[in-house]
Amino acid sequence: MIPLEKNEINDGNRAFVKREQAFLQECGATIMIMKQLTDPQLPLKADDYTLNLISFAVKLLEGGNSDVQSEFYSAMKTDSTAEVFFNKVFELFKKETDYLNRGEISPDLQVVLMILKLIQRFAEGHFTDLQLYMREQTNSMRSYNLLEGTVTLLSIYISKKEKRRKEYFDVIMQCFDTITELIQGPCYENQKSIMQGRLMETVGQVLSIDEYLMIEAENRKIDYGAEPGCLRPWMIAKIKHKCSITLISLIECRKDNIILRKMYTNLKKSFTDNIISFHTNYYALYKDKYDEEVLEHVEATPDMGYDELHCSMIIQTAFHLYSIMRNNQEAEDDDEGSSSDSSKSDDEEEDLPEAADLPVQGQPETKAPEEQEEVEVEVMRDPTTLNELKRYMDQKRMRGKKAAYQFMAQKTRSIEVVRADECLERVYFLTLPYFEAITDNIKDEFNQEVTRVSCKTKCNDLLEKSKELISKVKTERNILKNRFLRLIQKNYNKIKLSSFFFVIMVNLLSLIFYVQGA
Repeated sequence: MIPLEKNEINDGNRAFVKREQAFLQECGATIMIMKQLTDPQLPLKADDYTLNLISFAVKLLEGGNSDVQSEFYSAMKTDSTAEVFFNKVFELFKKETDYLNRGEISPDLQVVLMILKLIQRFAEGHFTDLQLYMREQTNSMRSYNLLEGTVTLLSIYISKKEKRRKEYFDVIMQCFDTITELIQGPCYENQKSIMQGRLMETVGQVLSIDEYLMIEAENRKIDYGAEPGCLRPWMIAKIKHKCSITLISLIECRKDNIILRKMYTNLKKSFTDNIISFHTNYYALYKDKYDEEVLEHVEATPDMGYDELHCSMIIQTAFHLYSIMRNNQEAEDDDEGSSSDSSKSDDEEEDLPEAADLPVQGQPETKAPEEQEEVEVEVMRDPTTLNELKRYMDQKRMRGKKAAYQFMAQKTRSIEVVRADECLERVYFLTLPYFEAITDNIKDEFNQEVTRVSCKTKCNDLLEKSKELISKVKTERNILKNRFLRLIQKNYNKIKLSSFFFVIMVNLLSLIFYVQGA
């Protein structure tokens, strides 16, 4: 077997990997895998053969290889025994659920993880046929909804505190990855189906977990009711990040605002709480600093030498939730026919205030002196119980509510994109730390060189030149970090003009002395 290592793809050697995948496909690897997966005598259990077989299938599909996906889809549609595979997966999920309900760890947990990865690979790269087929097998005697099965499994992992064990961390993360891949594209049918299930309830439970409270309680040696072997705070933060990606996938390229409205209605408070909690801890650690280090928390783990708070403070999660709130506000503005309609409720105005109306970044909301003094006395009390700690942290966070929204507004930009269906959609993105170093010269140079035949060619040019542009912007940012170089750049035009006059004077003096000498 020719190894298809993950680092080969990460190193940009996609062409090599695709050639190896094509070679294995020509050798009949896809058909061999399907025959094994549909064999009733081969159960899905955690033995070496089964795990290696599924791992091989995952590698063969890695990178969203549409040729391999098409062959798998064709085999599933034409082979009458394909139903056996879906039945085995359904029974595996059912058995896992039984173990969870009994409070036991399944011996086949690793197989569950690998099957979820395989389902993700089937749909990777927005392969619509398999996205839909994972939800409904129209040509089989009995259909198994693996999308709903994944959501159900996820909901059981999350539903009760005693079931949130460290052993389930990888499977929970993979559940979100699998769900995300099955609804991206967008796959409207799967999006609609998933909203009729338990996903929003499960997401609400995930976002309601306060990992910062857990960290603070541990630091103060306050018992917060943690079960032995439960998910660590940094694990909760990573799960929230995966969860936020799934939520973003649910509203991409939407045809209407039904899903967005339902999502926002159910999760509005959770969005607000998580954004404020992130900013409160961010400001305590970084103040006004914003650089590449801030974006790297998403990859940080305690094994890399970081503490729990560092690993838990993921700005991308807060940004995803904030962008959903912005999308909802935009939808409401469109419905009302005006972005400044005065009929909005006070709560809505308070949730997403304009940046110009907010206090200075990182500073608490202005209060009357007596009110501020009273709050500060409450906040400064040293909590000794869990309830006191909750009140302490809630009061501390609410002081920075508007500052949190101001921070997110400052770090968020948006563009309007013309979609394939010719609808206009506003897309929000997180401003990179070196964004402000873009100069007018860099913009002008791109605008002069870009091909303007169509929107597509202009976008293609931007993508092709993006690495070069980012490199130039980073160079400009490094210049700005040096005080002497920053002074030169700031006064560049003056220095340039002065140099011009200086050269003229030198030439005039040279000419005068030359004439006198002659």
